[in-house]
Amino acid sequence: MPLLKSYLDKELSLRDRALLNEIVALGIKTDASLLLDPNAVVAKTNGRVTKAIIDGLLDRVVLPTMRTSISDPMRASDILAAEQHHVSSGWKSIDHLLGGQGWASGELSEICGPTGAGKTHMCLNAVATMLVNDPNSQAIWVDTLDGEFSSQRISAIIQAQLAKTAVEGKRPKEGAEELSIENQLMALMSRIQIYACRDVHELLAAFDLIRHSLEASETPSNLTARILVIDSLSTVLTEVLRGTDGAGHATMMHTSRELRQLASDFSLVTLVTTLSVQLSHPEEQVPSILMTSTSKPSLGTSWKFATDLQLFLTRLNTRLSERDESDTNGVVDSHLFGDELSDGDTPAPGTVAQGGVPGRLVELLRSKRLKTGEWCVFHLSD
Repeated sequence: MPLLKSYLDKELSLRDRALLNEIVALGIKTDASLLLDPNAVVAKTNGRVTKAIIDGLLDRVVLPTMRTSISDPMRASDILAAEQHHVSSGWKSIDHLLGGQGWASGELSEICGPTGAGKTHMCLNAVATMLVNDPNSQAIWVDTLDGEFSSQRISAIIQAQLAKTAVEGKRPKEGAEELSIENQLMALMSRIQIYACRDVHELLAAFDLIRHSLEASETPSNLTARILVIDSLSTVLTEVLRGTDGAGHATMMHTSRELRQLASDFSLVTLVTTLSVQLSHPEEQVPSILMTSTSKPSLGTSWKFATDLQLFLTRLNTRLSERDESDTNGVVDSHLFGDELSDGDTPAPGTVAQGGVPGRLVELLRSKRLKTGEWCVFHLSD
């Protein structure tokens, strides 16, 4: 089942090419989808593209190719890989940890860790990297941290990405060579939609608004939403989970299903941040290379089935480069990790943060497609 956009490589009439481009823009990805449900296109165009028009396109372009390739079947995994896109984290080591290309679309990915570990920064870096390198991309950011999303912070990260792009010799996007830095920043930041939510009910309402916006194609025609960030899920779910009637757990799982559906329906890279909490009992310890860790993900045992991937992020007190990084058989010592810091806290004397940026260790705790237990060290300033 080839992707519909692959037919654009063939010799087509101007009419068929324009029609194919329009159908692909509506989210119809494969020729089989068009063949089995042509009425979806009719509905999405309010009848402007009729079934007779679609049948003509199928007869002229799609069916002849399907007849010649029917003896060459594809694996379902090949189809999924062809339809997926990736957004780089902005760090090569993390992209490698995530399978080589970064965050995958259609998946619900979680970044868990204590306050001040760098979870928000990881999300901002992915957004900035995407905006700088993909001029047709758009980001959606849902802020549950009472205005924690900072235009100054994302502006600084975007400037760093622009500088990195210039050093690597890549051509500027969107005619950036003709724009001042200020105008480049304004153009890039205009492609971020921000929703502010104070509780889980506002969060679910925001999901409905996002779905309506994406279905109605309310974004400029040349832009496609590529990434959705929820920072933070713990903030809105912790309160409802304190009840004893099970309603909070049901709300949490419903929130997860809504997120997974958005990720799947619109091929979004979907990132959520969650907090870690202190262990109450030793048996609660999560299997990890951090054998002396006293923290665990905050949303409980059931949540482990709610996401496709879970990263655990920890702040280091010393650079691992001072140790033997090739020795992966040993356990990372507890003294390498600092106490939890809020964003405004001052690092303790003697830590690497005093002379620069603290190192971070990120571990892949759980994944449905990648090898778990893998980890890497990186620095927010890299």
